[in-house]
Amino acid sequence: EIFQISSMLWCGDVKSYSSQADSGNTITRCFCPECGSSLYGYTENNPDGIGIMAGTLHDPNVFTPNVIVYDSRAPKWDVMNNDLPRFPEMPPKE
Repeated sequence: EIFQISSMLWCGDVKSYSSQADSGNTITRCFCPECGSSLYGYTENNPDGIGIMAGTLHDPNVFTPNVIVYDSRAPKWDVMNNDLPRFPEMPPKE
């Protein structure tokens, strides 16, 4: 899920790490400097929209997956919903 960063409120310190995404853009991943938990990430081509890690939510069950990306990299033991659209890598932008 992509959210507008202006609608988010973070308490505490956040550290970040940037690297090159498969698209060639810079992706920045943000994490807790105390425990290392992933919090959110964003790309240079959409710096106002962030993807939030489901594990950071009080109730991660409020969201359900609607697509599988990077399916080619999934471990064989990771059983996913076969009814969802699948992409071997990141899908093209529409």
